[in-house]
Amino acid sequence: MGFLKLYKQYKIAYKNPFHVAFDRVRNKQHIKIIAKNDKSSFWNGDKVDLYSLAVNNHLSNDDVDFFTFENSQIQHCINFKYRYAQFIVCNIDQSSNFFGIFFGNEYKFLEPENENVIDIGTNIGDSSIYFTLNKAKNVIALDKTFYEIALKNIKANDLENRITLLNNSYGEDITLKDIIKKYKFISSILKMDSTPGEKALLNEEEGTLKLFKRMQILCHNDYKELKDKLENLGFTVTVEKEKTYDKNINSNLYLYAKM
Repeated sequence: MGFLKLYKQYKIAYKNPFHVAFDRVRNKQHIKIIAKNDKSSFWNGDKVDLYSLAVNNHLSNDDVDFFTFENSQIQHCINFKYRYAQFIVCNIDQSSNFFGIFFGNEYKFLEPENENVIDIGTNIGDSSIYFTLNKAKNVIALDKTFYEIALKNIKANDLENRITLLNNSYGEDITLKDIIKKYKFISSILKMDSTPGEKALLNEEEGTLKLFKRMQILCHNDYKELKDKLENLGFTVTVEKEKTYDKNINSNLYLYAKM
């Protein structure tokens, strides 16, 4: 991204946008920022970009604090405080939903506190970390494509004992029935962001689906058949458009189901 475009992006978030943009173009490792709230720090480029995008999108969240902790020294990683904990997230450029998770509380419908969470399509692990920081009892996460990155993020935050990451593809080599049986869940909540997973969900036994209190499913395909099946099982189902923070990304639909 060129200097002028960066300057326009940064001037809303920073009091020194010229110097921030100049250092960013030069790929400087430690960039001095002075935020509009008069707080200053030295951040890496990833954190500079993340904060400016949050400000530009008017994403104000009292749970998120960029300024309590200094910048992580790990390349392509940023750290900040969310609720009661400092944590690190790497490779956020590969997560199209990072803003929605932490800034938009996109999964608040699931109410994860004290619940067993099955997270299908955890991507870089950010959604599973979110559930853990919101006091989920257990989190079982699946992602074959981004397994290594998700594992790196889970380990960086010392969450191996709270998040079980499986290198599986839902609907191909594992089912919800398999997971529930293995971990002996008598109830759970489901978050799904997996294109083949939508079809696989239709093949799950009715008894398995009834063990879920709430579901939030990102629909990439036609959702009508799935909606009908869940409603016939007694779920209350609504469908809403996903909120995105990148104009170049088309919105999908979220299916919300509550027993």
